[in-house]
Amino acid sequence: MICLKHIPSLSFPGTTKCRFLTECLPDEEHPKGLGRCSIYGSRPHTCRSFPAKLNDSNELAVLYEIPSNGRDGEPAYDLCPRQWTASDLEPNDTIQSLVIAQYEMTFFKKIAAIWNQNPGEWNSFPEFIDIIYSNRISSENKSDSNLESPEADDKRLHSAEESGSYRKAA
Repeated sequence: MICLKHIPSLSFPGTTKCRFLTECLPDEEHPKGLGRCSIYGSRPHTCRSFPAKLNDSNELAVLYEIPSNGRDGEPAYDLCPRQWTASDLEPNDTIQSLVIAQYEMTFFKKIAAIWNQNPGEWNSFPEFIDIIYSNRISSENKSDSNLESPEADDKRLHSAEESGSYRKAA
């Protein structure tokens, strides 16, 4: 699972929050405060499709039940005041976000597998990721006419990995 970095919460000392969650102080209307996503328009597809997942055939979005509290009874982690319903989500956008999130996770697992074959220093991992992601679009050429295939993705990943350009010389 890919997670966004958590940072200490200002509203609930001793707890953490998504680094992109903007916290508003408690007031009469919102006694626990209010939180808003500061990157809402650019949020990851996993966040866009919450609380849905793809069914086993990857054709339908299925809502999963959200527990009333997220962590050990801590009031800071009281979650949704009610269960979500299908009408809370836009069907086409939700399916699209789920499919993209699934594709990204599959791609990231391939990247992780390549990295783990010969891991470098942790501080070189961001450069490795940057090189991989910056080479995700390629021109079609005569020697490889089907760049949309998983085999082509693997070929590009291994090519970047074999070049070793992301590793710092010792």
